[in-house]
Amino acid sequence: MTLTQMIDHRNAPDRLHELAAWATLVAPEAREPVFTVVCAGIPSDAVRELAALTKIDIVDAGSSFDEGMATADRVADTGSNAILTIAEAGAVTTSAITGLLTRAHAAQVTNFDTDDVAWMHACGEIREAMLSARPLIAEPRALLESMNDPGLAAIAGVISQGSERGLGIVLDTASTTAAALIVERMQRRLTSTWVAATRSNEPAQHRALDRFELTPVLDLNSRTLGIGALSAASVIRAACLALH
Repeated sequence: MTLTQMIDHRNAPDRLHELAAWATLVAPEAREPVFTVVCAGIPSDAVRELAALTKIDIVDAGSSFDEGMATADRVADTGSNAILTIAEAGAVTTSAITGLLTRAHAAQVTNFDTDDVAWMHACGEIREAMLSARPLIAEPRALLESMNDPGLAAIAGVISQGSERGLGIVLDTASTTAAALIVERMQRRLTSTWVAATRSNEPAQHRALDRFELTPVLDLNSRTLGIGALSAASVIRAACLALH
C-alpha cells in the first residue's frame, strides 16, 4: 500500500458509523430497524432460507405500481421501518430504463458476462427498447408502463410509497436500482432513506449507483437476487450492535 493509499484509507469515513446513522434515521426509537423483504416475483429457496435464518418476513410486492404502493403501506402499518427490495425484472427492461435515465449508451448498460455475439444481440435489443421509450422520458409513470414489466412496476411502487412514509429502502441488484431511477424521476428528488445493499456485476446497476452517489454496504460482484439485500441487513444490524 502506498503512502497516498494509506492516507486515503485513514481519512475514509467509518462505514459502521454511517450505517448506524442510517438505521437511526429510519428507526429513531429502536436499537435497529425492523426489516421486511418485499419481493416482486417468486423468492428463491436461498432467499427463503436466509430470510428465515435472519428472522425477516417476506411479502409479495404485487404486479403493478399501485399494488406495490399498497404493499409498502401494509409493511409500514405492521411495524416495519425498512424494506429489502427484490425484483425479478427483464434484463432488457432494466438496462433500457437505466440507460435512458442515466444518459448512458446501450453498450454501457449491457451485461458483458457472455460471448461477443450474444453481447451484441443483447446490446441491440436494449438500444431498440431505449429508442422506443425515449419519447416518454419526461413522463416516468408512462415510461414505466410502456415497459410492461410487472415486477419492475411493483417494486417501483414499493420504493415510491415506502420513501414517502420514511421507510428505509435497501436496493438490491440492477432491477431495483432501475425502479429507483423511475421513482427519482417522479419525485424529482432523492431520499436519504435509500441505501445500496451490494455492488453487483451489472453495468446498469453501477450507472444507477453512481447517479445516486450511494456506496454499497457490500461488494459481492454478483447479481444473485436477494442475497445482497439480506446480507446487507445483517451488516446493518451488526453496525447497530457494535455502536450501541
